[in-house]
Amino acid sequence: LGELAGAAARGVPIVAECGGLLVLGDTLEDGAGQPRSMAGVLPFQARRGELSLGYRQAQTEADGLLVRRGEIYQGHEFHRWQLTIEPGPEPALTVEAPLWRLAGWGAASRPEGWTGCDLHASWLHLHWGGSPQLVKRLAARVEATANQEGRSFASLTVRRRSSSGAEEASVKPLEDGETDGVGELEGRPRSPNSASSTRSR
Repeated sequence: LGELAGAAARGVPIVAECGGLLVLGDTLEDGAGQPRSMAGVLPFQARRGELSLGYRQAQTEADGLLVRRGEIYQGHEFHRWQLTIEPGPEPALTVEAPLWRLAGWGAASRPEGWTGCDLHASWLHLHWGGSPQLVKRLAARVEATANQEGRSFASLTVRRRSSSGAEEASVKPLEDGETDGVGELEGRPRSPNSASSTRSR
C-alpha cells in the first residue's frame, strides 16, 4: 500500500475499478467493524452497505486519464460497499470529483468517481473492448510518464479472447537495457490463467 501511495505521488498513471477503488481510500472496514488503513490516495472511508448492482450509463463531467468531458459510456456496477467522504489532508495527486454521473435501471442519477491526468477511479466496470480510445489514452500517458522517468516504453499489455482462446499482445514499460522476453509474446495464444493486467480491479 505504501508503494501504491508513492507511485500516485510520483504521477504514475493509476486505473482503479471497483475493488481497486477501495484500495485507494483512507480506510476499509473489516468484518468486525474495525477500520483498516489503505493506500490513502483518495479521501474516503469504506464500509459495508447495501448491494449496488446493475448496468449503468456514465456521463463524464471532467477530463481525465481515460475519459473526456461530455463523453458517454456504458458499464456495470456490482458491490456492497458505501463510501464516506470526509475532510482531510490534500490528496497525494491532483484529482477532480465527480468523474461522471451514473444512472441506470432502478438507480437514481448520482455523481461518482475521481479523475485526473494520472488517475481514473470508479465503481464502474467499463467495457474496454468497446472503447478502444481508453486503451490509447492510457498508453499515451504511460509512455509520457516512462519518458519522464527515463524508462523505455514498448506498449501496454492487452488481453483479448477469441474463438482460438486467450491472446496477449505486447509488454509493460521496461528499465533501459532490461529485458524479460515479453516482446516474443506478441500475438501468441496464452493460457486462460495467464496473469497480466495494467488495471487495478
